Amino acid sequence: MNRPIEKFIENTESIVDGDYGDFMRKENLYFLQMMEELGSLMSHETKKKLFEMQNYIQFSPSWDIEQTRRQVIQDAQIIDHMLVNRPSEMVQTNSALEFVPIGHPAPI
Repeated sequence: MNRPIEKFIENTESIVDGDYGDFMRKENLYFLQMMEELGSLMSHETKKKLFEMQNYIQFSPSWDIEQTRRQVIQDAQIIDHMLVNRPSEMVQTNSALEFVPIGHPAPI
């Protein structure tokens, strides 16, 4: 499993707050950290899934902590699968051949 996603799931499982607002603040922090750590690994499809997650965590919550936690973990696993199975291509850079995800610019 991708380390930022694994760390995100571990953090999500560790939240013990009973108030959704407290849970949401911590979950959102962990979510933003994961997004930052994933950085350039994110494809268009991954970004769409992350936007969907942020929407139900923060902007349109169900107010049910355990339901949200289960959904977050399931979606994080889906994103991990998307990252593992994304297409890539070989590109020539100035120094060597590198794998670059399709749709991403080659390093200069």
